[in-house]
Amino acid sequence: MSAPLPAQELRDRTVGDIAATIPGATAILRRFGINFCCGGELTLQEAASRRGASVAELESALREVRGLASSDSPSPASMNDADLASYIVSHYHGAYRRMLPELIALSTKVEAVHRAKPNVPAGLADALQRMEAQLAEHMRYGEETLFPAIQKGDRTNTTKFVAQLQTDHDQQAAAMEQIEKLTGGFEPPVGACRSWQALYLGGARLAEDLMEHIYLENNVLFPRLVDSAQS
Repeated sequence: MSAPLPAQELRDRTVGDIAATIPGATAILRRFGINFCCGGELTLQEAASRRGASVAELESALREVRGLASSDSPSPASMNDADLASYIVSHYHGAYRRMLPELIALSTKVEAVHRAKPNVPAGLADALQRMEAQLAEHMRYGEETLFPAIQKGDRTNTTKFVAQLQTDHDQQAAAMEQIEKLTGGFEPPVGACRSWQALYLGGARLAEDLMEHIYLENNVLFPRLVDSAQS
């Protein structure tokens, strides 16, 4: 787990560097009206001053989107079923709902601005929109069926709920594989603009979160629930 960054380090970094190296930062910068492409050489302090924004609020928002946690936080795998279910909803479901709209917006921009370039990720925005729709349905199903049952200690339909969510995971993994192919493994080409860099950085974070999420459910939470339902 990363250690929290000193406040001075963030405010002295350029906006362009922050956009290209902190997943989810572009949404925060856009929310504060800070241009990370044309104004990318300004430090966060300078950009905030020009916009009349609070650099402290910007830093706080950027730290939150990084999802930094204290070093004594318990590992998800050590949590009980109810706490793990709550963690999955807040940590992963919440991240997808924040990240995907921004990634779709960035992809749409990159595909339009750089459409003449041979390595532009043509079709990425559409693929991300399909991923967003898949995950929205997956999250809705889990949040309305399995997770409330976990909180109540009800294992009546556990096997059915788990089977559906595992099927969803297979579809999500296949969709992410397509996205990784479109982006060349999220490796931006030489000379890629900051939006392109931010898009691929965010895409890599999305892929990492999705794989962690699927692992925790398929290999930690679901086996416990099925064993409990069958005992």
